[in-house]
Amino acid sequence: MGPKHLHTIRLPDPALRRSRPRFAGAVLALLWSLLLLPGASQALKPEHEGARLLLAAEQAIEQKNFAKAKGFLRQAENLSIPLATEFHYYKGRVLASDGRRREARRQFEIYVDRAGSEGNYYKDALRQITRIEARAPAQTAAAAPKAEISWSTRPGDSYTERLQMLYRASTPVEALVTHVNKLLDFYAYGDPRITAANRIKNPTKHSIRVSQRGEIISLSQRTAGAKSSPQNPLAKEERFAVFGVNPYLEHRCDSATASCWILHPNSEDDWLQIVQSRTAVDELSKALTQLIKQLQKS
Repeated sequence: MGPKHLHTIRLPDPALRRSRPRFAGAVLALLWSLLLLPGASQALKPEHEGARLLLAAEQAIEQKNFAKAKGFLRQAENLSIPLATEFHYYKGRVLASDGRRREARRQFEIYVDRAGSEGNYYKDALRQITRIEARAPAQTAAAAPKAEISWSTRPGDSYTERLQMLYRASTPVEALVTHVNKLLDFYAYGDPRITAANRIKNPTKHSIRVSQRGEIISLSQRTAGAKSSPQNPLAKEERFAVFGVNPYLEHRCDSATASCWILHPNSEDDWLQIVQSRTAVDELSKALTQLIKQLQKS
């Protein structure tokens, strides 16, 4: 029997064996540096990103950097998720720094009502409202914010009382419904005279009324040559009871379509649409909030 055939095993060069630990270390260092690059790691979930942005806004406000805080808050809003109640306090601080006192007060009021006396900024939000009230009488007519629709501002009158005087309404509910419909008509989405008319898609007009049972009934009508179908009628009526509903309505604005939407208080879906105007959508939201509150009391 012939000699056994032996397989020759070639050992790596000693120099190469010595270089492998250094090579592996270099690869690991490269991978680690890539993981640390911006955007290389997995993005935070929206709720965590929202919390991060609110913390960043808080820090910016503490440093009196309101422009930076405004940017963080805008990013948080664009996440389109429910944000912590503190968002309204931070937004109020930013608006107040811009001299937009009426809008700032609105945000502080929302914060106080939602957070209650246990809120971290409860006392300071009340102080901010007091400061805004103290500055209001000193504001001259020339310096007052311009608005297409205005009403009497006699000292001591509440919001609903001023509207009752303006529209000579017999009840707060009647005044608020009239005011809401005036806003919906004046800022109706689809007016070809507005600057962004070329961005308008599916122009729509809205109106509301209140039933004897205290329901809010909205009517949405598509205009400008729209065609009706069973799935997409020209007019759509919707009603809902206000009891148990959160009266503080949210809204969103879309530059692509040059419009703003009031979100439905039950589903948070798009509900009432107007042309893009922050002032108008804030006023409309405020009037609807007061209307829901009045109906809930009755």
